[in-house]
Amino acid sequence: MSKDEARRRISITCIRYLMLCMARSTPENEPPNTESWEPAHFEKYAEDLHQRQFLDYALNHLKQLKKDCTLRLQQLKKDCSHCVDNEQLVSQLSKQLTKSPASLLFESWIDSYLGWGVAAKEQRPSGQDFRNKMLHAATRMHYSRVVEALLTAGADKDSCLLQKTPLLISAEAGDVATARLLLRRGARTDAKDDKGQTALLLAAKKGHDTMVSLVFDGVAHKKAEDHEGRTALHHAASNGHDSTVLLLVKTRHADKEAKDNSGRTALHHAASNGHDSTVLLLVQSLQADKEAMDNSGRTVIHHAASNGHDSTVLLLVQSLQAYNEAKGKDKSGRTALHDAASNGHDSTVLLIVQSLQANKEAKDKSGRTALHHAASNGHDSTVLLLVQSLQADKEAKDKSGRTALHHAASNGHDSTVLLLVQSLQADKEAKDKSGRTALHHAASNGHNSTVQRLVKTLGADIETTDIITFTSLHYATIRGHQRTVRLLATCGANARAKDIGGREALHWAALFGDKTAVQFLVNECGVNGEATDNLTHTALHFAALFGRESTVQLLVNTLHVNKRAKNKEGNTALDVAQKVLVSNYPQVVTVIKIDN
Repeated sequence: MSKDEARRRISITCIRYLMLCMARSTPENEPPNTESWEPAHFEKYAEDLHQRQFLDYALNHLKQLKKDCTLRLQQLKKDCSHCVDNEQLVSQLSKQLTKSPASLLFESWIDSYLGWGVAAKEQRPSGQDFRNKMLHAATRMHYSRVVEALLTAGADKDSCLLQKTPLLISAEAGDVATARLLLRRGARTDAKDDKGQTALLLAAKKGHDTMVSLVFDGVAHKKAEDHEGRTALHHAASNGHDSTVLLLVKTRHADKEAKDNSGRTALHHAASNGHDSTVLLLVQSLQADKEAMDNSGRTVIHHAASNGHDSTVLLLVQSLQAYNEAKGKDKSGRTALHDAASNGHDSTVLLIVQSLQANKEAKDKSGRTALHHAASNGHDSTVLLLVQSLQADKEAKDKSGRTALHHAASNGHDSTVLLLVQSLQADKEAKDKSGRTALHHAASNGHNSTVQRLVKTLGADIETTDIITFTSLHYATIRGHQRTVRLLATCGANARAKDIGGREALHWAALFGDKTAVQFLVNECGVNGEATDNLTHTALHFAALFGRESTVQLLVNTLHVNKRAKNKEGNTALDVAQKVLVSNYPQVVTVIKIDN
């Protein structure tokens, strides 16, 4: 048998094999309309194609044969007989094209083989989207043979679906065979996903060393960053991939001191996630700067302590001598102890105070101690540890004069409030520099359960005032916490209490246009709707002054307050609105003018 005859028979076999693939193209139970396919359908079809081991061979053999025939035609000025036969068979194959999956797979290849132009392609829907989705499915399933066949059939090697290209998928999965194939076909190594991560960054993130070497592409990739400014080294260190870190620094000369957008180095990321061996590798073997600070001035120890990695803290202090309490404050003045306490890491707090002899009363720039931070975030066990075991000062005050109890109440941490007052004997009536107690802060922020705990369980003084004689009820009203206003009134708060300017809660409710509070205070608490402050302003004056139309309507039409009441300057509410802000509040003026 001659060489030409052998090639002819092989090509015929290949075409018949493709016909067979088309005849059995749709997997069982799959929707015939591919436009309705879900990812699972594409994966099932990819698995079906994976069983057809000669698909790529058939496509490539015929493609190469076509090139040889074209070259022969140019040289000998005539067609060879088996080339003509092949074209007739392929033409027959094309006539079988329907809307089946196989037709969408092969249409581009057939058009190219037969030399058909755009007109032929316009006769049927394009299968490019289908081929691209198949390519992604095959890539996800690590079917490199199917990937190659799909690329030969016309799938786009750089197609992006769900923010990832096939190379990004294979790089993240560590599928070297598929990645190598894609790279050989010219896939872009600088493509990025929605987080700005390239194939190199994804490979480093997962610790795929072979893949890192495969996709690494010179200086540009050495400096590649994602949207957060993180390099491949940051990702490798963050996930504790020691061999990848070593590969990137030693072999690929990655900058070990490179900083991301937050100013963090690879060492910061390794320490933040408690990867001791990576920390040791970076500092001891690769000479990374153990004193490096991020944009907030936080050191490596800050990050380790913040996340409760005791062994990393010990490693940095004892083995790597990276701890200096005098210099160990970030830009806000916080130490590693502050960070550990702020996040409730009891063992780390104990380690830093007892083993490292840190000052438990150290204050940040706001004057807050570790206890303030623990209480502020409701970490009861840390509060107990600091006060009971480590003898921290439970009455220590920050620059605003607030104690740990103030911070706990301000953030609504009921159990911490109860712990500090009942178990640790903290002063429940302690006042900050503004004269506010824990109850003031709880009411001001609308923490009803904390208010109830302070008043009913702990007996806090509900009538205590700050330096401008505001009660808790004043603050709840000013901040618009209607349920807190009702709770305080129910607990016995004096609804007629006056502040330094003689204003009751009613005045403030009217000023801020809180109709619900106004109605509650007058109708249910018995407050005088015409009560005056030190300058004889009524609630109506304030509502009119600030243009609270609906509150003015409530006061005038429903509560029937005196519209003619005058302040010390002899002005009625109407005068106030007209003289001060008449142009801005025509509706208010209209309401007050009725039957005036």
